[in-house]
Amino acid sequence: GTNKTYVEIFVDTERGRPRVSFDGAGQQDNFNVSLFEIYSYRVRCLNVTLRTLVVDRQFFELIEIPVVLKTTFRLSTESVPSTVRAILKRNVPTMLKSQVSFDTGCKSLTCFSNLQLVSLMDKNTFMIGQDKDLSLNIVVKNFGEPSFMTELKIIYPSIFSYSGVRTELFSEKITCNPVPSSGNTAVLSCRLDTPFYAHMVVNVTMYFYLTDAIITNPDILSSSGLTFSSSVSTNHDTEPTDNTDTKTVQLAMLTDVSLKIASSAEQILATNNTVSFTTSYTLYNDGPCQIEAALIYFSFPVLYEEKVWIDEDNSMPTPSNIGDKCILKYHPEQVNVASGNSPASVTFTVSRKFAQRPVAQKPETSQTMFCDDLGSGYDCAVVECTMYDVKPTETDKRTFSLAFELETDLLPPLQKGKAFLTFVTQAAAYPSSSNKIPLYFINNVTGEVSVDILLSELFSQPAEEVEVWVIIVACLLSILLFIVVIVVLWKCGFFERKKRKELNAFKRKTQMSIRSARSGGAGSVKSRRSNTAGSFRVKKMGDDHVKLHDQKAEDNTDNSTMESATECK
Repeated sequence: GTNKTYVEIFVDTERGRPRVSFDGAGQQDNFNVSLFEIYSYRVRCLNVTLRTLVVDRQFFELIEIPVVLKTTFRLSTESVPSTVRAILKRNVPTMLKSQVSFDTGCKSLTCFSNLQLVSLMDKNTFMIGQDKDLSLNIVVKNFGEPSFMTELKIIYPSIFSYSGVRTELFSEKITCNPVPSSGNTAVLSCRLDTPFYAHMVVNVTMYFYLTDAIITNPDILSSSGLTFSSSVSTNHDTEPTDNTDTKTVQLAMLTDVSLKIASSAEQILATNNTVSFTTSYTLYNDGPCQIEAALIYFSFPVLYEEKVWIDEDNSMPTPSNIGDKCILKYHPEQVNVASGNSPASVTFTVSRKFAQRPVAQKPETSQTMFCDDLGSGYDCAVVECTMYDVKPTETDKRTFSLAFELETDLLPPLQKGKAFLTFVTQAAAYPSSSNKIPLYFINNVTGEVSVDILLSELFSQPAEEVEVWVIIVACLLSILLFIVVIVVLWKCGFFERKKRKELNAFKRKTQMSIRSARSGGAGSVKSRRSNTAGSFRVKKMGDDHVKLHDQKAEDNTDNSTMESATECK
């Protein structure tokens, strides 16, 4: 029998948005054929062409899912003369379903991809207060079958905001959008707009900038490590272990601080038993970050050659903020040190970074009293003060006052050529190691205060006592030296005169000549001639006057003898 049949075909109706339509049907998802004639024992075909509507990211996400065709038919109830109306066989379904798959290029309907991801940060440490943003470079490759649902996800700290993405050269394009999230992390989702075939590359750089909230409120951070976790996914990956990569950036804070220094007096005339003055150090946080905890160390001389002029009770500064605390780290009077180390090691360990700094240049007439490790005889007290939650404002200043009262009798004696004493206190500020986020200062913060102490004429320092054994040793050495000098002079003949006998003989001869001259008057002619000759020779040869006088004396003696003999005859 023959009959007319009504046929209707629906395509991809199980999707909210059909992916294909019938060609020529005006992009409709159903196709109707009215009065389609069929004949007994004959095959009648109906050809239908399907066309994709929109090829976009959503289309490729579902490309592995076949298109479902639903076909319904029914027989016409219209009677045709001279023909027998056909009827449907009992229990024969009037609706049929079939599937049409897309050609993906995979070996089967399921594509098995092999994605690999590698990430790289542009910094290892992010310095809050200096750095503004950071970047994350991500490279994704596919070593397997095409991936049609490639999604890239980045989980990053919520203190950063997503700024944008840059597609590097020869990279596939991606589209990124922040995902609403809460807590300490944020999520960025990126997807490829096209299929990711084998040997394709995604090479993109993500940019993030720091929010302003962290600068003034560092408490919102739970740790000092910033974690950026990147992952790529697809429907079926043969090796998912290399689809993720995590990078950690260490977080630190950078701020600037300054010290303002003042003293109650620059010069003091010592007229009383004590010298009193006050010095103050004021620390300011110049920003931009808030300081969770910072330390300031003070060092000042308190002892000279076993004489302590500032004891432990008078070595503590007074902080202006009630929340700040000070402790005495070292004093020469301390017997036991809390850390268990020797006093010398504590001094060098705690104060070496600032106490052993050279002081500012002083006048040559100044005898400087300061902390050093050069064996100058001074020993210093070291005080550690801790400041908490110092805000970067002018009003949040931290002042530490040090009141000194020095006993004049205990001050060190003035050295030769020095006119006055100069008392120096030093201070240095450092970030505390207890900060949850490591803190750094832009510049080294140090300072010092000098007070000149002029000794009054009414004040005389006691003479230094000398040990008895020193006096005894000095006396013995003096006596020994005297004996040595005498022996040396004696050995050199200092106490003997070789010309003593000649000198005595000369004196006797001279006296005899004088007596002879007086007794003989003018003397003989020979005598006068001798005298004249002797005088002449003395004038001509002055250097030999001793010998000439000796010769004259002998001549005079002979003449006298001869005259005496004549007279006796």
